[in-house]
Amino acid sequence: MGQDMWWLMHGDISVASVHIDRYGHLTSLGEIFDEDHLPVGVKTGDREHTLEGLDRWWSKRAIPISRPGVSAMLESMGIASTESLQMMSKGLGLSDSYWIRPEGSDLSWSDVNFHDNDFSEEVGNALFNHGTTDVLNFDSPDSSSDGNLRKRWVIEDGVRILMKGGSGQMQEPFNEVLASEIMRRLDVRHVDYNLRWVDGEPFSVCPAFTDSRTELVPAWSVLATCKREDGETLYDFTRRCFECCGLKDPTASLERMIAVDFLIANEDRHLGNFGLLRDPETLKTKGFAPLYDNGASLGHRVITLWIEEGYDLICRPFKVTHGEQIHLVRDLGWFDPDRLEGMDDFAKDLFDGSKGFVDERRNKAIIGFLQRRIDKLAQYAESPDFRDDRHLDLRVVSG
Repeated sequence: MGQDMWWLMHGDISVASVHIDRYGHLTSLGEIFDEDHLPVGVKTGDREHTLEGLDRWWSKRAIPISRPGVSAMLESMGIASTESLQMMSKGLGLSDSYWIRPEGSDLSWSDVNFHDNDFSEEVGNALFNHGTTDVLNFDSPDSSSDGNLRKRWVIEDGVRILMKGGSGQMQEPFNEVLASEIMRRLDVRHVDYNLRWVDGEPFSVCPAFTDSRTELVPAWSVLATCKREDGETLYDFTRRCFECCGLKDPTASLERMIAVDFLIANEDRHLGNFGLLRDPETLKTKGFAPLYDNGASLGHRVITLWIEEGYDLICRPFKVTHGEQIHLVRDLGWFDPDRLEGMDDFAKDLFDGSKGFVDERRNKAIIGFLQRRIDKLAQYAESPDFRDDRHLDLRVVSG
């Protein structure tokens, strides 16, 4: 695979021509056909910076090399990088409508998109089997799915379903189900996760929340559209960027996200797992994306004693701990703790069915931990203590 010319496409709209080398990197920029349809946050005006932005965006769409099974799969097939793997599937995924078309090809979006066309499961099989299978068909959205946990896409009764595993004690799939139930009861817009067992291992499963007319723009892209002002907190900067991208009242959506993350002690709400939805053809913003990817929560990677003691675990992206971050929330009038009555029974039944992955002591600790956080949020709702803690905003966390 040498230096090949490709056209970056957005649905059926030709965006730009680019050279891509054997390592899957964008090495030169040809003609820009439609600046408006460049990926969100990729700057124009300076061709060198535009190319750098496109290559960075392209790399962030690829599978992380740190995901289990990826290195073995690439090595067994002689593929140079995860970006090269992404190129072999034309960059097609299920989160947005971008793809690459070989120069001179007459392929159309309706021919190739995975929302309306079947796709191969061979890449997914290789990733789930730690690279121990022969992959012949690379037409798969699994080549463009981020995150470090094992995951794959399947089609069931015409619905695109994401299956995602866990790590360590495999608590993440159960956490996804528990978080879904909390948000369902609180009427917070979210992606609904269920539990599935495969060869004795738990996985969370959820339907795609995008389609051929709806794409996800992650927060890291949104934040690349503006320049952060001196003294501006990451939270204020995020709100301003989302508003500039056409999202009405970003504060309400962000506050619900912060409150839910407080309840479940989510440690990994980075700039790659929240964002906005837009129409890829008109570029009109449709709204804040439903909350998804909630598994890294409820002390999933700490010892049971820490959960029992109720340590205020670290969080992202706006503050260092949830105890600090919750003070960004001004309005909790929508939060009704009575609607979470019985969550202890739901959690007990869920983790009792974990087949030993979550033992009785840890189950009890998680239930107590969650109830204490519900009580704390209820107390805060009664006596809110909003603080614009600029001195605590120590980090800008990348996706």
